[in-house]
Amino acid sequence: MKDNCKNKSGKQVRIMILLLQVLFPVMLFAQTTETAPQYINPAETKQKVTIPKEGKIYKKLPYSTFMTVNVGVQGDYVSQRFFNFRTPTFGLKVGTMKNTGWFIGFMSNFNFRGMFNSFKNVEPVEKNSYSYVEGTLGLTGRYCKPVSFHFGLGFYYSVMNHALVRNGVWGHRDDDMKYGPVVTAGFMFHIRNFVLSVEASGNYNIFKINETNSFQADRVGLGAKAGVGFCIPNKKRKQIETGYKENRNGVGVNKDLRKQLPL
Repeated sequence: MKDNCKNKSGKQVRIMILLLQVLFPVMLFAQTTETAPQYINPAETKQKVTIPKEGKIYKKLPYSTFMTVNVGVQGDYVSQRFFNFRTPTFGLKVGTMKNTGWFIGFMSNFNFRGMFNSFKNVEPVEKNSYSYVEGTLGLTGRYCKPVSFHFGLGFYYSVMNHALVRNGVWGHRDDDMKYGPVVTAGFMFHIRNFVLSVEASGNYNIFKINETNSFQADRVGLGAKAGVGFCIPNKKRKQIETGYKENRNGVGVNKDLRKQLPL
């Protein structure tokens, strides 16, 4: 009996030792995998990293500042000749845009001689000169990269100046003065950071409009403009977007950079 008990207890001890030899390495391996996760470098493994859909924010057009130098012609309606186009005008247009934006514009022929000096209609005159000034404020829209459009409203003032015969002083008669609202519309074509601009304008003379109750064609004026300039993305936003692009090859996406990108 004693020999049988000894044999049974010996077998139990051997079984326990065998179980410990098998389970101990398994437990040790499980503990090391939990405390030290394996790092995988996508550059070494050539693993493709998936960018979340939020990355499409980068594809939107950036905030930009633009300016164009413009040259144009402005004319008045004349019966039998349709329009009498006068001296060329020159000016600037400056603004900002993303998908939408704003701009201000100015056009003139920069001939101010006699523009603000008036005299009686009976005064004899010689020599003529034409003055034109226009200011506009408007909105821009850009929903595709190569083309944007703009629409503006403003005010214009034009006058035909004369030199008096008796003393040569420049001025204008009241009947030669015109002013009123002006409407402009056109397109800008974007080539990298350069832009080409084309635009049409129309105005209506409201001087002494109370004397006539009906529409008059000779109060209408039309014009055309063309310009060249630049459109440069916002520098700070460009740096943010560049950093975001560099993170496309990393393990994850820099959420701090994404938060700085406006929707």
